[in-house]
Amino acid sequence: MAPTNPHVISQLRQLIYYHLDCNLLRNALFFAGRLHAYEPRSSEAAYLLALCHLRLGQLKAAYDSSRTSGSRGTHLGCSYVFAQACLGLDRYIEGALALDRSRGLWTVRNSWGKHTDTRRQHLPDAAAVYCLQGKLWQAHAEHHKAIECYAEALKVNPLMWDAFTALCDLGTGHVYIALTSADV
Repeated sequence: MAPTNPHVISQLRQLIYYHLDCNLLRNALFFAGRLHAYEPRSSEAAYLLALCHLRLGQLKAAYDSSRTSGSRGTHLGCSYVFAQACLGLDRYIEGALALDRSRGLWTVRNSWGKHTDTRRQHLPDAAAVYCLQGKLWQAHAEHHKAIECYAEALKVNPLMWDAFTALCDLGTGHVYIALTSADV
């Protein structure tokens, strides 16, 4: 196998993010496929390929592309995309366990308030992961675990609307409001 050229890799990643940002998903998928063929052992290439598949609604392809690094919890992006694909494919436990395995990669991440017009975060933070984990547990009818995850998401990001509405749907939103307003 020929040695990899960092300039080619950098250019391909830039093209993928450009097309993702412009919502030109098929173009992004094309370049992500080229990057993954160029770097087949790279978790980052697998993540970008899986992300493109996920955004195109190709859940099984996203699942397959992210499974190696995602299910083991060795790459945060792969684990997150893998868990989202698992949610759509009704493989709830598999997705929740993948997020648990990657816990060391996301528990200290907090990008709330750090997104601007010119700066973005490519990987999810703790609030986003807790919220997704809550959705997985809720879909699996593990309501106690789901409530814990949603509450943790709101501790990290009090404006995580999905987490709050999920707590309300589970009948605990009013309890969360009472607890947080008592702290103020």
